[in-house]
Amino acid sequence: MRRPSIAVIIPAHNEQVLIQSTITSVLSQLNQDDRLIVVADNCTDATASIARAAGAEVVERFNLQERGKGYALDFGVRHCAQNPPEVVIIVDADCQVGAKSLYRLAA
Repeated sequence: MRRPSIAVIIPAHNEQVLIQSTITSVLSQLNQDDRLIVVADNCTDATASIARAAGAEVVERFNLQERGKGYALDFGVRHCAQNPPEVVIIVDADCQVGAKSLYRLAA
């Protein structure tokens, strides 16, 4: 059975300590045409650079009036819409994705 194309969006605010392990757990489950997008939201630490170095596509958002995960997710979904996948999956920046989880969610 063919798995639909996916984009995983990770909203992240100052997550430099955990972001690399989260990205690693996601990347191991992605196919060539899938995307991993980290939204570095109002970050004042090295979250964006660590995420890029770990292999994620990173978009940075700075808006001190509109703060919070909802704004970060909206930004990520709008960015993703430029090249839309069949499925969008959202993962918190401090989570580990279990084996085959992305496949199961996308299916």
